[in-house]
Amino acid sequence: MTTRERTKTPGVYRRESAERMHNGRPDVCFDITYKAGGKKVWEKTGWLSEGYNERLAGQIRAERLRSIRHGEELPKQKAKAPRFADAWARYAKWAETNKARGGRDDVSLYRNCIEARLADKRLDEISAFDLERVKHDLAKEG
Repeated sequence: MTTRERTKTPGVYRRESAERMHNGRPDVCFDITYKAGGKKVWEKTGWLSEGYNERLAGQIRAERLRSIRHGEELPKQKAKAPRFADAWARYAKWAETNKARGGRDDVSLYRNCIEARLADKRLDEISAFDLERVKHDLAKEG
């Protein structure tokens, strides 16, 4: 796959395939980009051989922008990552039957060191910096 090339239509890009052919020429794939939830999203719309073109990709992008503006759910939107507290609850249940002392050591560590700092964050929101901050704070506390 080659790199994306900007088209005349805002937010629509094209890329030629090195493997796929259409009418004796490299097939072209159209991608769109937009912002959703503060993040840049790239979405493949389709191939020229499947009937997609720059204009249709632009219309699809316009639909996505309207959906975002009106608070509607986007197609193929990823399910949100669970909160740390929810993941912890599943782990604690597993640890109760599978770890030494019924996982009581882990429960203590969670309640005393982690819960206040990370429980309300989604797993995909926890960064390496957050973990370093937890380590730093715990080291300061002794």
